[in-house]
Amino acid sequence: MSEVLEVALIDSDEGFCDRFAEYFSSRQNFSIIDIARDGEEGLELVKKNQPDVLILDLILPGIDGMAIIEELEDMEKKSEMTVIVLTAFMKEKVAARLRDTAVDYYLLKPVEMETVEKRIEQLTSNDYSTGEIQEEILHERDEKEPKKSAGDGEQLDLEAEVSRTLHKLGVPAHIRGYLYLREAIMLVIDDIEMLGAVTKELYPRVAEKYDATSSRVERAIRHAVKVVWENDNREELEKYFSSTMADGDGRPTNSQFIAEIAERIRIKKMP
Repeated sequence: MSEVLEVALIDSDEGFCDRFAEYFSSRQNFSIIDIARDGEEGLELVKKNQPDVLILDLILPGIDGMAIIEELEDMEKKSEMTVIVLTAFMKEKVAARLRDTAVDYYLLKPVEMETVEKRIEQLTSNDYSTGEIQEEILHERDEKEPKKSAGDGEQLDLEAEVSRTLHKLGVPAHIRGYLYLREAIMLVIDDIEMLGAVTKELYPRVAEKYDATSSRVERAIRHAVKVVWENDNREELEKYFSSTMADGDGRPTNSQFIAEIAERIRIKKMP
């Protein structure tokens, strides 16, 4: 590693990217060489510039973070690159999958920039082994998310929380897209990997429950998102979609809409 670490970030959250750039640009030991908000663009930049440290979210437009990680496995210089995943979701099977890939470490969002800096310094020095640091994050996660017993009550509470959120955003309860959105969000909260296969897995799962087709689910959700945007409840929308509202008409894709709501509810339910 060079004395000044070259760092790249791939994250679709504009606010997070701005905070990251502001924080690390003031650090003498770091040089930000790339910030990308799209998976495909980010992968190309990483292949071209091969930074010392790559930080990426799992939920990305274009291709998701897991697909980028799989691509990195084939890079000749991957052994020289430290890869850190940032995510708001971390089911045990996702963590297990990450441990078998090119990922050196993962952090749960929301996260302070000081923590990101500390982890980078640990991972790129000889003071800590990757195993020791991973043990630390697993302990921190267990502290935040004590295991709960699954039950009907918990599922009903989750459904009620999702329903309240959709009502606040202005999704009409009488349209089919409302039911499809609610089910899709609950599925993503339970399994983040659904976002990496929206067309092949998420829509079919929703369609199966409501005796519909994947194409009908996709169209109904798209219509529901359009209705929300036309109602223009800006105060509520900005709580969830401030990053997309800064670009063009601001309307998110189906995947972005589902991901943002699922992420907020997940964080809100953390003790």
